[in-house]
Amino acid sequence: PERTSYFFRGALSSSALPPPRASAVAPADDAPSGDLWSVLERAGTEFADRPAIHDGDRHYTYGDLHERALKLARFLRDQGVGPGEAVGVMLRNRAEVIETHFALAALRAVVLNVNVRLAPPELNHIFRQSGARWIVTTPDFAPALSAAAALGDLRLGGVLWVDDPAAQSPPTSGDARLGEHHRYSAVMTAA
Repeated sequence: PERTSYFFRGALSSSALPPPRASAVAPADDAPSGDLWSVLERAGTEFADRPAIHDGDRHYTYGDLHERALKLARFLRDQGVGPGEAVGVMLRNRAEVIETHFALAALRAVVLNVNVRLAPPELNHIFRQSGARWIVTTPDFAPALSAAAALGDLRLGGVLWVDDPAAQSPPTSGDARLGEHHRYSAVMTAA
């Protein structure tokens, strides 16, 4: 008899799992325990004052991380991002990567990590194939994103520009093919 590898059996069994339940609000009250959002929600409550992220001069506790991820999740939900929808994350290593991953977990949305070294044709292909609706990125990638959009067929809802002190100021408007333009810092300071 033919034996199936351990990896292949795992892959087959995981493909039979039901899709995540849809949620109209973030976070879902019926979230299964142990999912990524539940882990942060628990840490934000039980370990609220413990350090979670050290990013240069910025330091966030688990309580801070939970609050910031929830603000981002609410913003993205208000922009139409929901369960199963892809959001591009085109950032170098920084705190906002972690916040975005947790926010998308709260929405049951898909994280599309985008290699920051890709050329515009590759970016265009990835965004078209994934159906990404929003992109979270820094202003230094604005020229590459505009060039990718110029190649056509992108249907982006918008770009959330992360402030980067070492880079240029985030565009408040710009290439209409990229959809709406918002500042990450404005999302974090909104009530």
